[in-house]
Amino acid sequence: MAKVLSFVATDSPISGVTTNPINLELVNFGADFVEKTNLKKGEILITNVKAPIGAPEQIRFSSSITEDVYKGSEIDPSYRAQSRRGVSVLVQHTITLRETDSADPTYERLVPIKIHTVLVYPMVESLTADTAEKLFRRHAAGLYETGKHDSGRIGQLVRGSLLPPDVK
Repeated sequence: MAKVLSFVATDSPISGVTTNPINLELVNFGADFVEKTNLKKGEILITNVKAPIGAPEQIRFSSSITEDVYKGSEIDPSYRAQSRRGVSVLVQHTITLRETDSADPTYERLVPIKIHTVLVYPMVESLTADTAEKLFRRHAAGLYETGKHDSGRIGQLVRGSLLPPDVK
């Protein structure tokens, strides 16, 4: 008998919504990025060679062992897996944007943006790549309003409005 990892929570249907597609940017890693450096074991930094030197774009990838995935968890010890080890994956993106003003052609500012995501998965045999990816997509749903995939929720978050609008 094979072990299967499944979601415990069930989601209520969203009226009128059957899919929630998110369009990803068309980043061409092979054509535009090169390895900048191996920072340390389990970590690399790539840089966009098409970005200006004074306005870099870099992505850091890191993977390391986590000794206790249950640390800080409320899961009863009797339900925990025998192994507490896991893997922590980091994707960190630093990118520079250019701000201009259509009313003033001499105006130009460079604006740094930093984004990172850390994924901590347990080392259990039932965790598949498909499940790990689905978990990330479920996490990413927190950046959007229920049943939507537009900029509205992210706009609320950057203005400090943390509670999703439909949570009472």
